Amino acid sequence: MDYVDGNERRFGAEDLFFSTTDAKGVIRSTNRVFDTLSRYSAEQLVGAPHNIIRHDDMPAGAFRLMWDELEQGRPACVYVLNRAKDGLDYWVFATVAPLSEGYLSVRVRPSNHALFTPVKQMYVRVRAAEREYAAQGHSRREVGQYGAQLLSEELSEAHFRGLYPFARAALPRELALLVAEGVKVPVRTASDSPMSTILSTMAAIERDTDELVQQLGEYQDLINSLGSWSTGVRSITDRAGRVGSMVTEATSPDRESSVPAVSARVRERSARAVELLQQLNG
Repeated sequence: MDYVDGNERRFGAEDLFFSTTDAKGVIRSTNRVFDTLSRYSAEQLVGAPHNIIRHDDMPAGAFRLMWDELEQGRPACVYVLNRAKDGLDYWVFATVAPLSEGYLSVRVRPSNHALFTPVKQMYVRVRAAEREYAAQGHSRREVGQYGAQLLSEELSEAHFRGLYPFARAALPRELALLVAEGVKVPVRTASDSPMSTILSTMAAIERDTDELVQQLGEYQDLINSLGSWSTGVRSITDRAGRVGSMVTEATSPDRESSVPAVSARVRERSARAVELLQQLNG
């Protein structure tokens, strides 16, 4: 379900949407969520260039880096700001993968704000520089190459040596956050299609995440128990120390009494007990 916040349209974690294009970026197919958020009909979208929803605030360099990855046969992950037909904006986290005769783009709601927020700030800086560069008379191709260089430098400063390392860091986290919100991956029949592969991978992530959450719950119970046990150990340690101190005061007027020897053994063993308990508690 989507809703409007200012000039931005927001949507739910469960809204998975995709499109396929030919090798030139002309749309071949979409799904219902794509049509709804873009506010175009399927008939208007199919056969149109994918940049029909392109936002002017998106750096050309981001798309240049994406195409560089795709042309090498590798998938690319990019945060993208789109503009719908009604003029409202919406952000997506897009994963684009090469097909035999085109490309598949799967998009979800951005959830990893620790990465999403600084990327948006990078985009503002790079796009401003691109506009200045374009005003100097440079072509769209030159602006894209210039923006790609600037964005690569920004990513490098954030410790990503290019868009591919960025994708490898961003994609698992975005998917894990969606699963953590309770998004269930739809079941599909066995197929070799890219969409089936993506859904199968997401289902595996979902299963692993559920198992991890259960394990973390068990670990938390163990930590809580250890915390209670640790308090008990400190109490026992204190008592052992007091016993050791008390027996030093034990004396007897009888020269043949065993009290001094017993007292010495108790002091020795109490001290040893305190030492071991302190190590164990640590």
